[in-house]
Amino acid sequence: MDYIEKSFSHSVPSELNMYYCGKRIRTKNHSYGPQVRDHFLLVYIKEGNAVLSLGNTCFDLNAGQLLCMFPNEKIYYKANDDSLWSILWIGVYGTQVELYLKNLGITRSNPIYNCPQAEETEKAIEDIIDTVEENNTYGKMITISKLYNFFATLFNKISDPVSDKKNISKLGLSDTHEINYLSDNIYIREAENYIRFHYDREISVNSIAKLLNLSPEYFSRLFKSETGMSPLQLIIKYRIDRACMLLKATNLTMSEISNSVGIPDTKYFSKLFKQKKSISPSKYRKTHVHC
Repeated sequence: MDYIEKSFSHSVPSELNMYYCGKRIRTKNHSYGPQVRDHFLLVYIKEGNAVLSLGNTCFDLNAGQLLCMFPNEKIYYKANDDSLWSILWIGVYGTQVELYLKNLGITRSNPIYNCPQAEETEKAIEDIIDTVEENNTYGKMITISKLYNFFATLFNKISDPVSDKKNISKLGLSDTHEINYLSDNIYIREAENYIRFHYDREISVNSIAKLLNLSPEYFSRLFKSETGMSPLQLIIKYRIDRACMLLKATNLTMSEISNSVGIPDTKYFSKLFKQKKSISPSKYRKTHVHC
């Protein structure tokens, strides 16, 4: 299999956590974006060469490097025409993620990191991918421990002292995901996590129920009784709320925004947005352009 992605949902810990991981092996003519995510996506380059476009700057991407895609940043890259593209990735969040990255020298203007132990870093992500589907407390704690091990490989052999002071200048643009849950029920918390971190892609009630080892019918009833809304209503809410933020804070096109919130059909996105906000996306942007 040349492509695989696996989901992960656990409500603790808040310092460092993950919501998906995956890999792509020896893909020809691969490109990514333009895309805007609301979380940190760390991409390890196993094989190949590509050119990254970030704002008005271009970067070369090569094997042994780690690319960090920051929240709310428009990203586009394309593998070289003659290059077979192999990558592994993890989507992470937590109150300490930005601090860890900063201590590695990874910033929005310098998003590429030369891994000091490339083979160990690759193995650390492979270990995460191998264990992430252990859907019980023991398995989830093992996965979190492997996530810490991944970051440890990035810091290994670095001689510079690291800071223990939290300094996030723009909390709204970071990805701490300090969550106020709608319910104390553990199943609902896991479902909320999944929705929060997967609304930008294809998602269904069945996929969430399967992750929780519940029947779709029981899960839907439980979710409604605990939150007062259906899972689909919460999915739509996240998509529309995210779209509002992008309309106010970015110059992304409607197509780029609709893709970034998991609605690839731009016409349907506009129709749904107007249903929920009683105003078209374009008019919403004009109304809030100075906010």
